[in-house]
Amino acid sequence: MIDSREEIKFELPANPAEAIDNDNKTFMIIWSWGLRCNYDCSYCSPERHNAYSPHTEKENLLKAVKFLKEYKAKLSNFIDHKNWYISITGGEPTANPHFIETVKELKKQAPEFKLDVTTNGSFNNKIRNTITENFDHVTISYHAEADKKLKSKVLENIRHFKNNGPKIKVNLMMHAYEYWDECVELADIFIEEKINFVPRIIGESMEKNRFNHQY
Repeated sequence: MIDSREEIKFELPANPAEAIDNDNKTFMIIWSWGLRCNYDCSYCSPERHNAYSPHTEKENLLKAVKFLKEYKAKLSNFIDHKNWYISITGGEPTANPHFIETVKELKKQAPEFKLDVTTNGSFNNKIRNTITENFDHVTISYHAEADKKLKSKVLENIRHFKNNGPKIKVNLMMHAYEYWDECVELADIFIEEKINFVPRIIGESMEKNRFNHQY
């Protein structure tokens, strides 16, 4: 067999993945559970969420768990990572009725993975406890457009994770219009309570469309 590396006078590093790997040797898999969401934020496009898509079925979620374990085993033959992360996102992944069962199965089948979830944080205590027990990191996006009852629950969950784990980051969506004062006040609260947060400008560009705010 011809060694192509010799042909082109090119010597690969001992670990070929080093050419594309990041400094902290972390490999992250982004796992989207679909578009279904219990929120309907005015600045979130239909390509990112809706209220009618069917939840991903339990059978397919558990098949994905099996695939992720096998994928990691095969990939480990070629790259040497210190950390393996699965980041679960959506839509709103915690709205899936099979969230708890799937997470527990994932930890059972593939405990070598660290887990992260991106969520709006409006879940009940049962899901909150599941996240505390099984996840290494949680990202909560605070949306000021939600109703007061939901926002109160989100803030309660944020404080729970701050005090009990896992590590948390809050994306504070800075609503430029009628909720601006609320967002600024909340930012002050997060600073006072030493809650890790990032103020996020709504909209990925400054072009004028209904999903972007003009600051």
